[in-house]
Amino acid sequence: MIARALPRPGWRVRLGHITSPRARVFAFAGLLLFVGLGLFLLVVPGLEAPPAPFLIPWPLFALAYFVAEVKVIDVPFRGGTHTFSLTEVPAVIGLFFVEPLWYVVGLLVGALAALIVARQPLPKLCFNLSQFLVGAVAGLATFHLLASLGPASASPQPLDWLASFAAMLVVSTVSAVAIASVVTLSGGGWQFGRLPEALQVGALFAVTNTALALLVVEILWVQPLAVWLVAIPVVTLFLAYRAYLSERQKHESLELLYQSSQIFQRSPELDTAILSLLEHARVMFAT
Repeated sequence: MIARALPRPGWRVRLGHITSPRARVFAFAGLLLFVGLGLFLLVVPGLEAPPAPFLIPWPLFALAYFVAEVKVIDVPFRGGTHTFSLTEVPAVIGLFFVEPLWYVVGLLVGALAALIVARQPLPKLCFNLSQFLVGAVAGLATFHLLASLGPASASPQPLDWLASFAAMLVVSTVSAVAIASVVTLSGGGWQFGRLPEALQVGALFAVTNTALALLVVEILWVQPLAVWLVAIPVVTLFLAYRAYLSERQKHESLELLYQSSQIFQRSPELDTAILSLLEHARVMFAT
């Protein structure tokens, strides 16, 4: 009976294709898309527009998110590399100045444009866009849930600030868990052991960027024309930090190359020299 139940060879080929890493990434992206659309239909239609003195058009919000997503910095941390961006800044501003429906639309449009510019392969693009959708809706729901607990006010209150921090931490957590899951599914090894570190770094960036964004929100609420007073030093600091990391990486690479050249001069035996050189190569390429 078992022999008769086995599929034909053609079916075995198809099953192997379905269980390939690429197919697993697509399947996981589809699952995230299903969850995101479900949350969107369940949560977003019931949310009210923010009581801001003015609303930001969603194309402008999408452009701001696109710029923040494109301009990223790779930060070395504990032997790994974490991508740092300012996406929380437009995301938090959008919570206060963009209607919920158009908030999700603008965020996805800006993220999609950034992913296309980055020339990400189709599986990675589908995954990232799906996890952006889940994070956007989850963050939006968290913000409105916590903000609604306080009294109605004409300006942002401390509870609104707390809601913003909570929303961005939820987005950061969704992203970290989704990335760990998809890397594991794609054959990149078990990633959940490094999840606490990713959550820690993500929370640090989320809290910092959210605090900056709330400062911009307060300025926009009172005097929109004064926002450039914050924008100029932020952009300058971002470019300076990016240049610093670039020079630091060049210096470390040159230092490692110099140390590698000294190995053969100091090692009397070829085997010892090769082992030392391989160790330096491992450090150089962060493997």
